[in-house]
Amino acid sequence: MTMFPSLGEYITKLQNPIVSAAISVASTWHIMPEAYLYGIADIASAMKRDPMYLFGQDFATGHWFYFPAVFAIKTTLGMLGLLAIALFLRGLRQSQYSRAICFLVIPPSLYFCACLCSAMNLGVRHILPIYPFLHVLAAATASMLIQKGGAQKVIAIILLTAHIVSSILSFPHYIPYANEASGGDSNTFRLLSDSNSDWGQGLREVKQYLEMNGIRDCWFAHYGMNVNPSYYNIPCRPLPEAMNHMYNLGLPMVPETIEGTILVSGSEADGFFWGPGDLNPYAQFLHHCPDAIIADSILVFRGTFHVPELAAYSHLSLAKTLATSQQWDLSLRQVQIALELSPKLSEAYVVQSRILNAMNRRREAESAFRQALDLADTDNPEYVYPRILHIPVEYLH
Repeated sequence: MTMFPSLGEYITKLQNPIVSAAISVASTWHIMPEAYLYGIADIASAMKRDPMYLFGQDFATGHWFYFPAVFAIKTTLGMLGLLAIALFLRGLRQSQYSRAICFLVIPPSLYFCACLCSAMNLGVRHILPIYPFLHVLAAATASMLIQKGGAQKVIAIILLTAHIVSSILSFPHYIPYANEASGGDSNTFRLLSDSNSDWGQGLREVKQYLEMNGIRDCWFAHYGMNVNPSYYNIPCRPLPEAMNHMYNLGLPMVPETIEGTILVSGSEADGFFWGPGDLNPYAQFLHHCPDAIIADSILVFRGTFHVPELAAYSHLSLAKTLATSQQWDLSLRQVQIALELSPKLSEAYVVQSRILNAMNRRREAESAFRQALDLADTDNPEYVYPRILHIPVEYLH
């Protein structure tokens, strides 16, 4: 089986030459399975480039406070209550339990502290190893409270019931779970992104929703480039996806204005991989009240929407495709259309610069690149600079 892209091509995106060389040597000498090496390369690549989305705000990179916040949102209130009581429960501090308590507290604490130092803040899944320990600790706390009887027994029963009921109410949509203090599952997309709320799931529910409402004229911004909605016979026309844009996999053509039923996955609407402010072509949908929410992760809107930024990304994608076959004039025209639709799209100026450079129009190429840098200085530079300086040039080869 041949992997695409090859491991040699995949590690070219690594910024650390030592890591790249180590992976290459391991592959040459078959020290580890190639699939493992792909994973190592992916983690090494993502550590410095993955953004973070928390409480409705985009961050260019991860921060220490991400996992504490995620833990507080994605853990049931009942369990949080039992863990809080465990801190003050005298019975757990008795000498006969000290060894067991150390086993339940020290390993998850060390792991959690290590996570605080990570710049890869993508989801609660990265701290899942702490939960088995905490579940046992919470169970021990509930057991002791029940044994004490009286008000403490009542408190334990209330917290256990709250834990169970909260879990049952989220069925079957567990991925976007958020406790009641955070607004519940349907509010998760406003607080967290990616695997915390919308990881490309919900396509069966989308199909059911469209059939129940007799909808065939629709548009769909689906998050998850590895799954094609057409597999589920979803009739919607596709809208650009952030992941496809990031990896230059091509985007569908979209007009400047769209109408009908618009479905937008939560991780597209929040701009997790697009970026904040003007960088996010779906920002207007995040600030609109949806007409419906499917599977607590896919937003539904009805009406007419002006989407010049989406159209601009479509033309920019076509420009890259045309440049691959060295159709410079046609490619340049598509970039110009993109800039007419979205004059602040700094990425388009970079692509324009490289096309002009390939056409030996050096001065114009330099001017276009300067425009990209000027825009980057004023529009979320921590997001824009890494993108415009590391846009792949394969399509110009």
